[in-house]
This record gives sequence, structure tokens and C-alpha cells, in this order.
Amino acid sequence: MLAYIDESGHPRPSDSTTRPVILAVCVREQGAGRLTRALFSLRRTHLGGLTLTKEEREGKAIALLDRRSLTKLPSKREYAESLFAWLRDFDLKVFAMVMERPQHQPYEGPDFLNTQHRWLLERIDRFMEREHPDQMAIPIFDGQDPTNNERFSDCFSNFMARTRIGRSMQHIVPSPLFVDSSLTPGIQIADVFAYVTRLNYEQKLHLGAVSDPYLSAVRRYAAIVRDKTINYDRGNGQFWYGISTMDANKFQYEAPEPLATDEDAEEEGAVGASKETSTST
Repeated sequence: MLAYIDESGHPRPSDSTTRPVILAVCVREQGAGRLTRALFSLRRTHLGGLTLTKEEREGKAIALLDRRSLTKLPSKREYAESLFAWLRDFDLKVFAMVMERPQHQPYEGPDFLNTQHRWLLERIDRFMEREHPDQMAIPIFDGQDPTNNERFSDCFSNFMARTRIGRSMQHIVPSPLFVDSSLTPGIQIADVFAYVTRLNYEQKLHLGAVSDPYLSAVRRYAAIVRDKTINYDRGNGQFWYGISTMDANKFQYEAPEPLATDEDAEEEGAVGASKETSTST
């Protein structure tokens, strides 16, 4: 199983987004070729005659799904409609964390995997354990610069190998892959899904009907994304929601104790890390 993971917005006090999202699109390996061919065909059909910016060529949602594209440019609107119509029937699953923008900078450092990543991995692992127990999920991220890739890879691998929670995830390959989003359709879909999910929560579109044509389209797209997730019963009347909200107080703000001295910590990743509470979509 290929788990393509991307973000829309960043959980930082200075970021313009109020509900940053990290989202995973899980696709069977044998379906990746079909996804690639479909995306190429849709772009050729609807965008082939246009002069596209670099971000548009890379499939960035912020360029292809903005208000002007969906309300003023018929070719891009038809591309978006056709893309989501095709994805609605394609075999994939989605898991996401919809975060509250923190008022203070969350802790970032070696040997620590941020809360939103840990909780997203738990959802992927639970999905694999329940639905594909004989398979492993390969986590694939949009590559950044080499320094950030190396830092994140170290945090990821340390979490998977040196914490009780990480070691319990037996259905996730313990090392991430980094790819070029412009060449990887799965990452492009994760970016698109994360974008409409973020707007859906920032604009509170999921709470009722919307009259604005642009936001109405985003609401429809976000509903398709939600239909692709799975909620799991905890067995105590609560659920693990496939798309879950995360309050700002769940971030880690202070440096945790070294993992090497507490490999069996009760928390996910480090002493003092926040425990998850079930929240609805």
C-alpha cells in the first residue's frame, strides 16, 4: 500500500491558515499506474491548450482550485469537476488531521515526531491492520530540501524504532520516502484533498448549506474526500475518526525528555506528548 502524505497550511502561529491539514491518501500499488494515467488524461483533455504556471504544472491545489480558477476559467473548472468525479469512484482511502493553528510555536527538534504526524500514522496503521493485515504501508512525503528531509527522516525513524507506540505499528514501513510532487500524482491528489478539507473547516462549510458558488464547489469536493475515510469503533462508545480535528493544546511545546532514556513511554513518541481524544468530523 502506498500512503501519499501532504499538507495544506502549516501549524505555526504566523501561518495565514487557521486550520492546517495533514492528509494521507492510501492507494494500492497496482492502482498507482491507473491513477497516473487518469491524471495525465484529464490534464491533457482540459488543460492541454492553456499556458500554465509552474505551480499549475505541478498540480498544486492553491493554483488550480482557487476562486478565480473555479468561477472564471471554464477549462480549470471542468478539470476540477472531472478530477473529483473520477476520484469519487477510484479505490483509495483518506486519513487526515485538521489542526487548530497554535498560538505558540510547537517544539521541533531531533528525536521527536510531531503530534499530527504520530496520530496520522496511527490511523494508517489501524487501517492496514483491519483491512490489509498481510501488507505494509509505505509512507511517501512531498520532498523538501535535503536538510529538512534528513531531519524529518531521523525523527520518523527514531519514533518508529525507539518508542513503544512506534514499535507497535507493525503495518507501516519504518522509513519514509521523499518524492518530487511534480512527478508523483499520488502526492498531487493528497495536496488537492488536503486543500479542500482545510477550506471546508476554515469556512465551516460542513455545518450547513452554502450559497457562494465557489465555496459550494469546495464543499462538494470535501464531501467526496470525507466519503473516502473510515471511522473505527473504539469499543467504548467512542470512535477513531479517519478525519479528526486536533486542538492547539495537543501540540508539544516544550522539549521532551530524551527518547533513549524512556523507550517505553506511555505517550506517543516522547514523555509529555499529548494523548489523543476522539473528535468528530
